Amino acid sequence: MLPLSQKQISIRGLLVNYYTRVGDNRQHKKTFIFLHGWRSSGTIWFAITSKITDANLCCMDFPGFGRSTLPQGVMDLNEYASIVRDFISKLGLTNITLVGHSFGGRVAIKLVSTNPELVSRLVLVDSAGFASSASRKAALGIVARMVRPLFRPAFMHSLRRKIYTLMGTEDYVATPELKDTFVKVVNEDLSDAMRTIKTQTLIVWGGQDKETPLAMGEKIHSLIPHSRLEVIKNAGHFSFLDNPSAFTNLLNNV
Repeated sequence: MLPLSQKQISIRGLLVNYYTRVGDNRQHKKTFIFLHGWRSSGTIWFAITSKITDANLCCMDFPGFGRSTLPQGVMDLNEYASIVRDFISKLGLTNITLVGHSFGGRVAIKLVSTNPELVSRLVLVDSAGFASSASRKAALGIVARMVRPLFRPAFMHSLRRKIYTLMGTEDYVATPELKDTFVKVVNEDLSDAMRTIKTQTLIVWGGQDKETPLAMGEKIHSLIPHSRLEVIKNAGHFSFLDNPSAFTNLLNNV
């Protein structure tokens, strides 16, 4: 099986990194676009892409993560969705199965609700999509204000890099812009957007997910018309990594 190639494309003034494998007769095959979660990158999907043979594959790095350019300001969910929309348009991708994990699921929901013609099938994996509680909002704001000054002095640079390495994140994760972006994104409720989705939708959830409990998956299932919910037992928030074979089997039957 051919490995994925790393490529980059300019979208809205940002250099977006992605990993891709395009087979023969690309126009007649499914195209999977994989969207990663917060503080992750497109490489997290490699355990899955290695098991998919007869399809075109694209794993994006969202701006600010992986090897994509750092945005200069605060982004909102519409802007992330626009990045994916323009990515699809610029590459001329068709027959798309859009797969979003956690935060990537938020972006996928937003895109499919606003541009349903672009996506043939939607897969939400341990996805986010509801606004935080008032206490959660307050906590995020407090943490952002407390932590932000710690990363400004130049002498912190070396320590900061080591911390990020341990966390598995990039520099941008600690910038004020990303903290504000995170607060803005998690405070947007997508319930109304979910109700409008007519795209064929598969919802995959880890039965032991502690970050986005199964009750959230059940709620998303109740809001998206004609969606299907599949639970991977003994899997957590990264259900596709906890049981790649079970996840791939579901993906191949969307």
